Amino acid sequence: MRKTLLYTAILLTFASVLLALANFARYKRLILKQAALIEEQRKDSTDFENDFKKLQEKVDAATSHEEASKKEALAAKEAQAQAESELANVQQQLAAKDAELTQLKGGQIALPSSELSKPASVTPDKKSQEKNISPEKKSSLPSPEAKNKEANTETTSSHLEGKVLAVNATWSFVVINLGEQNGITNNREFLIKRGDQVIAKVKVTSVEPSTAVADVEPNNAAPKNPVQVGDVVVEAPAEGSNQ
Repeated sequence: MRKTLLYTAILLTFASVLLALANFARYKRLILKQAALIEEQRKDSTDFENDFKKLQEKVDAATSHEEASKKEALAAKEAQAQAESELANVQQQLAAKDAELTQLKGGQIALPSSELSKPASVTPDKKSQEKNISPEKKSSLPSPEAKNKEANTETTSSHLEGKVLAVNATWSFVVINLGEQNGITNNREFLIKRGDQVIAKVKVTSVEPSTAVADVEPNNAAPKNPVQVGDVVVEAPAEGSNQ
């Protein structure tokens, strides 16, 4: 009887040990599984933090770009306002110039009263001047042939060249920066050039002290290449000249 009880106790003890080992193994698997889950969550948390940092960087970059865009837009608006103001000033100046050209074309610009009140200068004729020259001085004066040669040399060496100041395509005339002080007279003809190309031929119709108005001759103008401000003005060669 005692042996039976002893064997029974040993079996129960062995069974308890096996059960404890089985529970330990099960708990160990649960702990390892839980640790793996924790590690996976930690990794996901790290990835989430990295993604959040990248997203924050993108937001910061977008904010910076937006601020830069606002500054550029503000600068563009200021530049546009300045350009509009300058354009308005230029349009006013062009309107004033157009009115002045219209008056100039119509011959409505009156000379200043000071110019009108000046008496005409009287130049003594050549013969009276020669009468007042003593014989000694006459001998030292150049001969008429030498004078003619000098005059021809001066005429050949003189070369008038100017520029176009304004163009009126409606009335087909231009304003050049050559006038009375350059010896310009009415009906004088000039060529308008751009580089080596002749653009048009013009004839002076009105002369001022420093400017002149000239009509564009339609038969001597390039329709596809109209005259522009800044084109060069040179004297047209005389008809029959080899120039």
